[in-house]
Amino acid sequence: EIWSVMEAATPDVGIFAHGFTYTGHPVGAAVAMANLDIIERNDLVGNASRVGPYFHERMQSALGDHPHVGEIRGEGLIMAVELVQDRGSKQGFDLSLGVPKRVVAQAAEEGLIARAMPTGHAIGFSPPLCITESEVDRVVEYDGMRNCMVTLGNLKPDSWYYMCLGDGAGVSRLFYFRTAPKLPKSFTFICGGDSRNFRDIRQAANTMCRKLSPLFVAFTGDMINHDSAEGWNDWLDDWQLTMSDSGQLLPIVPHRGNHESRPESIPSHFGTSKDSYGAFNIGSGLFRYYILNSEIPADGSQGNWLRSDLEKNGQGITHLVAGYHKPMRPHTSGKALGRNSYKWAETFYRAGFDLIMESDSHVMKRTLPLKPFTGGGEDFKAAPNDPNATVYLGEGCWGAPLRRADVNYSWTVGTAAFNGFDWLHVTPGAIFDKTVKVGNVAQVGEVNPENPYRNPKGLELWAPNGGDKVLRIPAD
Repeated sequence: EIWSVMEAATPDVGIFAHGFTYTGHPVGAAVAMANLDIIERNDLVGNASRVGPYFHERMQSALGDHPHVGEIRGEGLIMAVELVQDRGSKQGFDLSLGVPKRVVAQAAEEGLIARAMPTGHAIGFSPPLCITESEVDRVVEYDGMRNCMVTLGNLKPDSWYYMCLGDGAGVSRLFYFRTAPKLPKSFTFICGGDSRNFRDIRQAANTMCRKLSPLFVAFTGDMINHDSAEGWNDWLDDWQLTMSDSGQLLPIVPHRGNHESRPESIPSHFGTSKDSYGAFNIGSGLFRYYILNSEIPADGSQGNWLRSDLEKNGQGITHLVAGYHKPMRPHTSGKALGRNSYKWAETFYRAGFDLIMESDSHVMKRTLPLKPFTGGGEDFKAAPNDPNATVYLGEGCWGAPLRRADVNYSWTVGTAAFNGFDWLHVTPGAIFDKTVKVGNVAQVGEVNPENPYRNPKGLELWAPNGGDKVLRIPAD
C-alpha cells in the first residue's frame, strides 16, 4: 500500500531518495552512537523537559506583550515567535519585506542565534539541549541594554590578560585584568554595599576602589534604588570609575539585596547562578568566599547547599568568609532583626568562619569574635578565644542614605554612620581589616603595587570608639 503511493507519485515528485553517500559509514555511525551516549548520560532529554517550561515562561514574560508578537509557541526547547504587523488581528507582515530574516540578522549581530522559518512569519529558537535556566535568562533579559556574557576558560592563575571588545560599531580600547593566585599568596579585596541613592558618593567610593587596586570587590547588595533599566545604566556608568586610566578592570563579586527586587537582575547583568549564591577559592586552601542570598530562604535548598559545600570543599581552608545583604543583628533601630539570615549563624560557627560581611542598615559596625547564643537576649555572645568564633562587619554605606547608628550590643566593638567600605588584606596568618572613609577621595593617592596594603597618602580610616584602626583576625 505504501509502495503504491510512492510509485504513483514518482512522475510528479521524482525519485524517492532513501540512500545517501555516507549512509551506514562506520565513523559516522560511531559518532552517532557516542552522541546518543552523551544524551543519555547527561540526561539531556530530561534537561529539555525541565528547562523548557522556564524557557517559555521567560520568553513569554519578555516578549508576550510586544505589539509585533502575535504568538509564542513550542514544546520543550523548541520554540517559535510569530511576528505580526497588527497584534489585534494577528495580520502578518508583507512577506516581501523579509521581516523574520531581518530580525534574525540583527539578532546575530547581538550574539543571539535564531532562525527565520522557511514559510510564514515565525522565528525559531532551538537552544542546545544542555542549556541551563541562567543561560536562558541571558538570552531574553537585556533590561534595555546590550548585555553580552562570555565565560573565559583555561586561564592561568596570578596572570595578566589583555583584551579588546568588538561589535558592529567598532573595536574598544585595550582592557586588562589579573587572575587570582593559585598558591597561598597574600592579596587584598574590598567589601561593602548599598550604593543605591547618591551618585556623587557612589562615584567617590568607586574612585577610591580604583586607587586602592584590590584583587576584587565583594558588593553585598542594593546597588540600585529602583530595579530598572535607568537605574542599572547609571550604576554601570559609575562602576567604570573603578577602571584605571590604562584600562585595568576591577572584578566584582555581586550579591543580591532587597532593592534588586527582580530575582533575575543579578544573574542577567552579571552572569551569576540563577539563585545568586555560590562560592570560590583563592590561593587553593588559603581562602574560600561564600556569596549568599538573604532575599530567599536561608534554609531549604540554599542552606542544604551551604552545608553540603562546606563538608565537601570547606575542610582545611585557612580563611572562610561569607557575604550577604540583610544583617542578622542590625545596628540601627530602623531595621528589623534578620531572622532569615540568622539561620546561617550556627553553620558559620560550626564551620569556623573567620569573617562575615553584611549590609542593608546604612551604618558601619565591627564586632568581637562571636558565637551564637540564644540565652542572653542578644542572640550572640563574645568568644574572643574560641577558634570557631566569627567577626561580623558591615553594614552598607556606599551612597545610600545614612541611618542612625543607635543600636549597640555587649559584643559590639564600635558603630558609626559615614560613607565608606572595608579594605581587607588576606594573608596565611590572618585577615586584616581597615574601614575606609571615602569623602576625601580627591586628596587620596594611589596604592603602591609593591606594598598593596600600605595606606596611600591622605587615606582616612575609622577607629571604632577611638580604638585600633586595623583589625587583625587570626587564622584558625
